Amino acid sequence: MRPSAVLLLLALGACADRSGPPGTVPVPPGDELAGFFLDREEVTTSRFAAFAAETGHQTDAERYGWSLVFHAPGTEPPGAQVVAAAPWFVRIDGATWRQPRGPDHPAARDDHPVTQVSWNDASAFCAAAGGRLPTGAEWAHAARGGREASPFPWGDRSPFAGEPVANLFDGFFPGHPGPGDSFAGLAPGGLFPPNPYGLSDMAGNVWEWVDGGVPEDRRLRGGSFLCAENSCQGYRIAWENRATADSAWDHTGFRCAF
Repeated sequence: MRPSAVLLLLALGACADRSGPPGTVPVPPGDELAGFFLDREEVTTSRFAAFAAETGHQTDAERYGWSLVFHAPGTEPPGAQVVAAAPWFVRIDGATWRQPRGPDHPAARDDHPVTQVSWNDASAFCAAAGGRLPTGAEWAHAARGGREASPFPWGDRSPFAGEPVANLFDGFFPGHPGPGDSFAGLAPGGLFPPNPYGLSDMAGNVWEWVDGGVPEDRRLRGGSFLCAENSCQGYRIAWENRATADSAWDHTGFRCAF
């Protein structure tokens, strides 16, 4: 066994001396980072529903009465208000975590990552669960899975070469998904192979809020089902997105650290 593999096993063993909450995996220490536990999968609609029922939490999208939803250009509802800088995002009244694409569309699936949640909402959920959002450095360390030189959670190869390794936009964004795009939107959590730490969907499916920044400039990592080879590339571990703390979309979720 290579020395690096031995060190990884020792680090995981040391972290495993503590037990994390159900559904979490141990992430060993890194450079200037202590070990911690991280949700194995992105927080699902069913978990968020239980939190909302118990606490009465109202999301920012619910309070505002609208949120942003992806529509390929030309498919938006008549008269819809689009985002000038990103015309594939449309303001939809009544879009919330319960019905992420709006009241005229199906309810969110229990096994899908919860979306239409802001940084504020994600932080409130994690605090109620006894945890917190991971920092950007912690998230990146966990995503690498011990392979510090790899640009992606699964290693070095392009996600668009060979078998799919994440739920991404396999085609020419924003209007032309290719034959390799298995999902028109979200996928249930855990369908793709986990990284070496056992973490699923650290790239693709939904962007994940992380701790850091200021309310006007919060951070997101990991990309989503809208990231394509010709656009975004948030599936690269080093890639980072930014938004205000009350922003929400149908391609953004989170996971908690402990």
